[in-house]
Amino acid sequence: MIEVLAQPSLYDYTGGEIPSLKLLEKRYAAQTVGHSEDGSQWWLNWVVIERDIGKPVGFVQATVEDDGSNLVADIAWVISPDWQGRGIASEAA
Repeated sequence: MIEVLAQPSLYDYTGGEIPSLKLLEKRYAAQTVGHSEDGSQWWLNWVVIERDIGKPVGFVQATVEDDGSNLVADIAWVISPDWQGRGIASEAA
């Protein structure tokens, strides 16, 4: 994922900067817990692998919350600029 997330144009509209390996390791360690400390949110994360090349091209994630009467999910994705416009994010979501 370090190569996928190293493309500066990914941050043009969302802000942020290219993550270091150390930052990604810390982020992924937190995400693999799968939920917030109080249990009110569930975190679901998947690396998106392009089938033809068998390599990661991005990720998709969902944050699920129980608002008291419904489960609500926010879905987000990041796909490498080299692979955007091919329906990969739509298929992954």
